[in-house]
Amino acid sequence: MNDHAADWEGCAPLRADLALALRAAFHHDLAEGVCNHFSVALPDGSDRFLINPRGLAWDEVGARDIVMVDVAGEKLAGRHEVESTAMFIHAGVHRIARKTCVLHTHMPYATALTLTEARALDTALSQNAMRFHGRLAVDRAYNGLALDATEGDRIARAMNGADVVFLANHGVIVCGTRVDYAYDDLYYLERACEAQVLAMSTGSRLAPVAEPVAAKVAAQMVGEQLQATLIFESLRRRFQEPRRPWSEGWARLRWPRISGEGRDDAVALRGGGFSGPGRDGFGRDDLGRDDLAGRQTLRLRRLAQGPGRQ
Repeated sequence: MNDHAADWEGCAPLRADLALALRAAFHHDLAEGVCNHFSVALPDGSDRFLINPRGLAWDEVGARDIVMVDVAGEKLAGRHEVESTAMFIHAGVHRIARKTCVLHTHMPYATALTLTEARALDTALSQNAMRFHGRLAVDRAYNGLALDATEGDRIARAMNGADVVFLANHGVIVCGTRVDYAYDDLYYLERACEAQVLAMSTGSRLAPVAEPVAAKVAAQMVGEQLQATLIFESLRRRFQEPRRPWSEGWARLRWPRISGEGRDDAVALRGGGFSGPGRDGFGRDDLGRDDLAGRQTLRLRRLAQGPGRQ
């Protein structure tokens, strides 16, 4: 095992956090196909970062699907490939803007506002919007796909140190010092944008608060970061690692044991998926898919019911 592979193994908690943020974002309708990426820098200052792979929907991503790359865009560890546009945008933001966690999405309401003349959220409108007061940048230049480092570097410089950048005709980038902090901002940014889009759709004149009030609320929000951690831990309880049945542990399954102790294993599966090898020896494989898991669960349930009841 080389040093990169060893470090990839050693940062399992960080990989788990990044994968959790992706699954939560899928649940919150912030995803778009298998596009867009979340990344987080390794804490050792080595200019390496973790990122989700190419080709997996966000709800499929587990900790072992996360890939390690460097700021030059070279893959260092992990079994999947990474999309080139992800390399260029995220590498630029990590290297130039020096951001720790970088979340890039085309989430619908925030992206809708990038299509307007203002190009961004009005941070004096809703309370959720006020948490971003003084923290936004707007990149008004859309140059097409980021197919080389030039465009990624340009976007990073356009951020001008901001945590959140609205990319004209494109989407948003949200950054943070930790995955939980960044994800909390991403979620509430979309909620704030949704409220603004709905308010605009009424055709009525919008009523923002005075600038000092928006600034006051933004300062108050800084002291509420514990909420971000609490919410992220709630997400951890709700959105567990993907359950995928055909691992090496799956090969240890012996069908004749679906009686007695084996029956208990099968009945336990009725609660919604396969548990790890420490509990019943089934294990998981990160290349599996939920539809097969459902079919295998149904088969085990029928076998547990015994002959004549299938």
